Amino acid sequence: MSDHAKKLIEQAIKEKATFLDLGNCGLTAIPYEISNLPPEINHINFGPAYFFKNDKEEKSKNQHGRNNFAENILSLDLLLNLTNLKKLELYDCYIGEKGAESISALSGLTSLNIWYNEIGDKGAESISALTGLTSLDISDNEIGDKGAESISALTGLTSLDISDNEIGEKGAESISALTGLTSLDISDNEIGDKGAES
Repeated sequence: MSDHAKKLIEQAIKEKATFLDLGNCGLTAIPYEISNLPPEINHINFGPAYFFKNDKEEKSKNQHGRNNFAENILSLDLLLNLTNLKKLELYDCYIGEKGAESISALSGLTSLNIWYNEIGDKGAESISALTGLTSLDISDNEIGDKGAESISALTGLTSLDISDNEIGEKGAESISALTGLTSLDISDNEIGDKGAES
C-alpha cells in the first residue's frame, strides 16, 4: 500500500470521517487497513474523480497515479467489513466482471459509480443484486442489451447513467420499466427511434 493511502486511512480513523478519498493513490489492491475504518465512514472514492455535495463532480486531490485493481480483484472483499458503506465510487479502477461480482455483496449500498470498468453483461447481472441502489453510474462498460435487462431489475433507482454501453432497442425497452427514474443518461447507444420511444 502507498504511504499516502496509509496516511489518509489513519487520518480518517482519527477524525471519525464520513468520507474517504483514496483516488489516485497508485493502489493495486484495496488496503487491508481499510477494515479498521470507523463505522461513521459511508462514502469512499477510489477513482480519479467522484461526486460529492449536490452531485457535483470533483477531482481527487491525490496525485500518485490511478488505482488499478485488475491483478488483485479479491482484495475488494475487504470492503465487506464496512457495513455502513452507502456510497462507493470505483470509476476507472479496472475491476472487470469479477470485481463487479465482489462488490455485489455490498447490500447496504445506495449509490454506486463503476464508470469505465469493462464489467460486461455478466458484471451487470452481478450488480443487479444490489437492490438498495437509488443511484447508479454504470456507463462505458459494454453491458449491451442483456446487461440493460439485468439493470432493469433495480426498481428503486431514481438516477441512472447507462450511456456508451452498446445498448440497442431491446435494452432501451428494458430500461423503460424503471418508472421511478428522475434522471437518465442513455446517450451514445444504438437505441434507434423505437428505443427512444421506449
